[in-house]
Amino acid sequence: MITKPCAMVHRFHAHPVPQPFQGWNHQSRFPRVARSSDVWALLRNPFGIQRRPRDSRAGADDRAPASWMRALLFTAGLAILVQSVSVASDSLSAASPQDPSNPPGNVVPAADSAGDSSASAEAATLKTPQEIEAALKKALKVEQAGTNLFRIGLVELDKEKRTVSLNARVCLRTQVVEYALVTDKGKAYESLLTTEAAPVDVHLAFLLLGEGLGQIGGEFGRAMVVPATNAVGIRVSWSNTNGQAVTHSLADLIFLAAGQSEIGHPMVLEKWFYNGSVFEPSGFAAQQEGSIVSLIRDPVALINNPGGDRDNDNIHFPNARLLPAEGSSVRVIFQLPPSGRQ
Repeated sequence: MITKPCAMVHRFHAHPVPQPFQGWNHQSRFPRVARSSDVWALLRNPFGIQRRPRDSRAGADDRAPASWMRALLFTAGLAILVQSVSVASDSLSAASPQDPSNPPGNVVPAADSAGDSSASAEAATLKTPQEIEAALKKALKVEQAGTNLFRIGLVELDKEKRTVSLNARVCLRTQVVEYALVTDKGKAYESLLTTEAAPVDVHLAFLLLGEGLGQIGGEFGRAMVVPATNAVGIRVSWSNTNGQAVTHSLADLIFLAAGQSEIGHPMVLEKWFYNGSVFEPSGFAAQQEGSIVSLIRDPVALINNPGGDRDNDNIHFPNARLLPAEGSSVRVIFQLPPSGRQ
């Protein structure tokens, strides 16, 4: 077992298998020799990286919905909910004052599975914008904290400023990193920052603000063009030892160097690419792996570095000259473009 900052990594040792004199006896389990985020893998299952189908026998039933179809249905359903929230919110603002029974800051608890049938019956009786908005907030666990301020779990979004923000802490300052932000249960051993916020809540906040989804493109070793619909700025703020507010772009906090050499420079990047992760048969990949902002090419993360340096996982180092001490609390702010960008 190897201990690393902010996390613990297990070292797997394969046990030898006794072999018959006739020849090699293959094990039934496929080897998994690399993570899917490796550049050369590109989710193409080299050496059996991905899981085997549940039933690969001849004649097995292949009529089950494909994973992409399930993802499409999920995304379509979520988009309908998001659009309904927006319509209901606009109608509510125009038609009536704040409902006194649900003032700003009141958290509406999520319905449990046991009450699904009663919730469905209740939904059929919804008529007014107030009732629709309350029902959707209940389903999406949205808390209204102000006129344009909403919270989803530990994630905060500002509808007017078009920002999504969350609390984080400095994890690594002295070694190579592959991620800029992950959850505490994610790949913290190779990330600049960690957070307790859930990736699914971050994703929902971006969807509510109308951010687009996309696939990571571009040739190996070359930067990709970031569409306006997927562009996002990222800055990090904290208070120094004198209590003064300090703010830097995330790119300024990443130093590009070979072998931690003093010869290098901060990343030059204004807009990051919001790809929105991917859906796998087992669920939402970003939530499962805890990856939010990746410095290397990784479709599992919510946000990717679009620069030409993304295909080299040995050159990204924390900029210790600017960063506060390890473990320091920081605030990560994602800035979306104006809503009329299209």
